[in-house]
Amino acid sequence: MNFSIKIKNRAVVDYLFIIMTICICIAPNTLIGYMGIIAFLFYIILQALKKGLYLSPYILLEFLFPAYMILQLAVVDIYSESMQFSGIRTLLITCIFNICIYNYIIQKGIDYAAEEYSLGIIIGSIILCVLYSGSIINNGGLSAEDFKGISFFKIGGVAAVNIGWLNAIAIVLLWQRYIRTKNKNCLVKILILTFILLLTGRRKIMLFLVSSVIIGSYLFYSKGNWSKKIKILFYIGILFAVVCIMFTQIPVLYNFIGQRLIYAVKYILGQDGIYDSSIKLRTYLAGTAQDAWHKSPIWGQGYNSFAVLYNSKGYYSHNNMLELLVTGGITGIIVYYLPYLYLLIAIFTKTRKETVNKWYYKYWFLNIVVFIILEYFQVTYIYRNLTIFLVFMAVAADKNYVVDN
Repeated sequence: MNFSIKIKNRAVVDYLFIIMTICICIAPNTLIGYMGIIAFLFYIILQALKKGLYLSPYILLEFLFPAYMILQLAVVDIYSESMQFSGIRTLLITCIFNICIYNYIIQKGIDYAAEEYSLGIIIGSIILCVLYSGSIINNGGLSAEDFKGISFFKIGGVAAVNIGWLNAIAIVLLWQRYIRTKNKNCLVKILILTFILLLTGRRKIMLFLVSSVIIGSYLFYSKGNWSKKIKILFYIGILFAVVCIMFTQIPVLYNFIGQRLIYAVKYILGQDGIYDSSIKLRTYLAGTAQDAWHKSPIWGQGYNSFAVLYNSKGYYSHNNMLELLVTGGITGIIVYYLPYLYLLIAIFTKTRKETVNKWYYKYWFLNIVVFIILEYFQVTYIYRNLTIFLVFMAVAADKNYVVDN
């Protein structure tokens, strides 16, 4: 394999995007992270004042949920108005963040933006690997929850699951480009991102990765007759079997992630057995969240109400659907998932109309479905560094968007 490092003639906005991506990887909730994000947003806003602003139905629909939370203040006995306003502020900031990200991607194209995004995630993840290498052994996976730095200039506060998600999203965005173009630089990035993802030891994110690779490979290589489809399914089956054998038979891999994957599969299949502490905790939190939702099933109880009222100000529910049901009730969860519904309908419509690149839009459609399914095991609605994936999908859903050359 010939791999070459090419120095791009990047624009200022590209450097700011990469810096912002590094910041959301290493310090999403510290001054360093805020500075990186604000610099990028400020530049995009300045550009918009000169050239105008691109908006998507997805972005506009995102404003409905914070609007609904404002409505809650009038119709529901919210446990804490100050907490509710904090949630509204967080979500409005996310909307502004997503508008700026959308404008960058729509101008640069999904492939170019994905390459820059993955570069930032790789740089940020390597920084975390260097500074937090001990967590891989001590905590069972790469994490950066402790803060390191001087005064306000600190990095950290990043859980293993967030590191894993960021790397997985980058891989999903790059994979379709690699199988389309066979770009070797792109493949090297995917391999680095995959290695870092494995270091986090997060199983649900690996399911996102595996499903994406399988979906993308099948859709791309099976274009044509049934013999091709059977052939690619055979190859995928062989590869999957090899990976399963590696995770179950190689002691290091089994102890690190294989055993936890087996527990997860047994849990999903409803088999009785011994589960790890993570599954036990999630089962307990899910049951508690369901009971909490029934206290106000229609309108919900307000932002962060589960953690404060039902879990001693501790964990959230580890489940985006149940968290939203407790927060906003049935009405709130419907309002929240309207942007998702738009993405699914818009991209499905493009799969029906497209002739040459039908597989491309099917790939995004199925990845959105997988993302939604995995939200049952992960709270995402307050984490803009995770829902950035959906902003890329909003660009793919745009009726004027065509596949990058």
